[in-house]
Amino acid sequence: REDSTFSIPAARLGLAYPPNATTRLREIVGAAQAKYILFTAARFDCAKATNMGLLTATASLAAFEESLASLTAQICANAPLTLRAAKYIVDKNDPAPADIKKRVAFCLNSDDYKEGRTAFKEKRAPLFRGE
Repeated sequence: REDSTFSIPAARLGLAYPPNATTRLREIVGAAQAKYILFTAARFDCAKATNMGLLTATASLAAFEESLASLTAQICANAPLTLRAAKYIVDKNDPAPADIKKRVAFCLNSDDYKEGRTAFKEKRAPLFRGE
């Protein structure tokens, strides 16, 4: 929601933020922004969070449910096997090339890939089943 605020108050509480979370924050926003967020423990609004790269979209309270439903529908219309492979590759810090190759091959040999190509040729929306 556009009226949300964000903060990592660890410095105000005397906590050391976990290394894996600090690394992830740095990967998302860069070293300078990560230091700003962690060193100041400041609150910031959606506009600043978006500019830093922490948010990809915002919506007003009135449009929140509709925006969420639209985004969910857009994601769910895509091939589940492709989404699973992309999530694994993006989330894994340094995926092994063999793991990536296996996931790509699995998608290429799937019924969903055949359906996607057929739907594209027929100029219609694909009906993916995750197979």
